[in-house]
Amino acid sequence: MSVLLTAALAIVAFSGAGAVFVTDLLAENERPPRGAAIGMGIAAVLTAMTILLAVNERGLESMFSAYAVPAMVALAIAVGHLAVMTRYSARGIGAIAAPLCALLMALFVSEQGVTRGAADAMTPVLAVHVGLAVLGLASFALAASVAVLYLVQERQLRQRSFGRLFQRLPSLDALDGANFHLVSVGFILYTVAVVLGVVAVLRSGHLVLDARLSMAIVSWALFAIVIHTRVTSGWRGRQAAWMSIIGCAASLLILVFYARPSA
Repeated sequence: MSVLLTAALAIVAFSGAGAVFVTDLLAENERPPRGAAIGMGIAAVLTAMTILLAVNERGLESMFSAYAVPAMVALAIAVGHLAVMTRYSARGIGAIAAPLCALLMALFVSEQGVTRGAADAMTPVLAVHVGLAVLGLASFALAASVAVLYLVQERQLRQRSFGRLFQRLPSLDALDGANFHLVSVGFILYTVAVVLGVVAVLRSGHLVLDARLSMAIVSWALFAIVIHTRVTSGWRGRQAAWMSIIGCAASLLILVFYARPSA
């Protein structure tokens, strides 16, 4: 199988799982859809196969390069979703996470025709930096997915709309707690990744604050504000949800800069 074929199949699997999750939120069936969860699992396997095929094609260093990072983040989100689904509503989280994974795989596919120069030498510091950044981004993406559900549930409550969607989603307290937990885990991983990234830049001798590093610092600062205000001021709920979504968007935007690096 080729890289493009497995990536395309992963996009289809993620899209299909997301569609089932969304449909199920409004359906009458009370039992969670096994098909959607299986679809996420299949998509995760296809994504892993895509990464392995890419590594076989371009070498081990490509696994930690901008070329493969979108697929690695998609895989981490899918696995993370399967890990948290036992505690929180897999229906709601999957409805957000699956389409996001499909978009990340589409970004990976768009990279196939991009001509690049010689790849940077992969050092242990850089490899750990990329690995922790991937896990941090996945945690932030899941936190943003939970934040979207919080805003939906909060709006249902304000409008006194207690229909099937309201009953299917977790309570506001559960969603808020899940959001804070995922943000906290992601922040720890992302902080170490940013520090190691700065170390790698200093070692390389390129002391330029480019768009990628600037966006990484901005997204780190946004999540630092979320945690700080929650711990010190009790800031939670709707404001924290919006900040989580904005912070996640900023952090994922880094992947776009890596996908189209400056010459």
